[in-house]
Amino acid sequence: MLRWSVSETHIEYDAFFHIFALLYSNLGNYLVQEMRMLHNAPEVEIQHREEVTTYKVLRLEPREYYTVHLGTYDELMACQEKIDQLAGLGYRPFVAKEFPYKIRIGCFALEEQLDKLPQELLLVGQDVYLEKCLHNQHSLKFREDDAFAREQLSSLVAGYDILLQHSLNMFQSWQADIYTEELWRQMITQLQEEGNNLLEQVQLAAQNCPASIYSRLFDLHEVTENYLESLVKIAEFPENSAVWSAQSYLLELFEQYEQILKLDIK
Repeated sequence: MLRWSVSETHIEYDAFFHIFALLYSNLGNYLVQEMRMLHNAPEVEIQHREEVTTYKVLRLEPREYYTVHLGTYDELMACQEKIDQLAGLGYRPFVAKEFPYKIRIGCFALEEQLDKLPQELLLVGQDVYLEKCLHNQHSLKFREDDAFAREQLSSLVAGYDILLQHSLNMFQSWQADIYTEELWRQMITQLQEEGNNLLEQVQLAAQNCPASIYSRLFDLHEVTENYLESLVKIAEFPENSAVWSAQSYLLELFEQYEQILKLDIK
């Protein structure tokens, strides 16, 4: 009985291992097929989408104008002695904000002969000469999807370009007697109308602009107000001193305008 039982048990184990071997064989074939399918499967190309940024550039027609250069300094405080000297002579000089710091006076469209300038200016220092400058030296660049720059800032720049062009048309020279008093008033009235309209645009733009350029617009507004006020003095008393003073404020407006053109709007 014991031998039979052992023999029967042995038979049962043999049957179990036979079934296991069949299952393992089928499973192995399945895994091999899967590995072949993975090996032969086409490679999936992962595409990296690159964002393309499009910019617009507002280029306005450049124009030359002239000013009287009175000195160049490495330090801003070093200009003070000459500024005080000019103020004592009744002039309001302009000092550039950026290095190198240049002292200038006058802003007119036509090239003047240096010896025709007031002798007191020629005697202020040895570094005195007629300097040629360029209006619209830079161009306004901004992202195409920047609604503020596209709809407000570019319009503001175009308006200031007109004001500055008209100012050069009026200031052909530093001499007040090139126009009659009535003609001075007519031209100045037109500039004041254009300037006041621009002041309103600057205020509106300052309400919607990015925080990074608010200070530039604030300075532009202030410089514009100063220039328009200086024109009133010419209209009331068209004298050379009033013309020199207004042209000094005009130089400030040109400088601030170029600062707007150089804004890094991204």
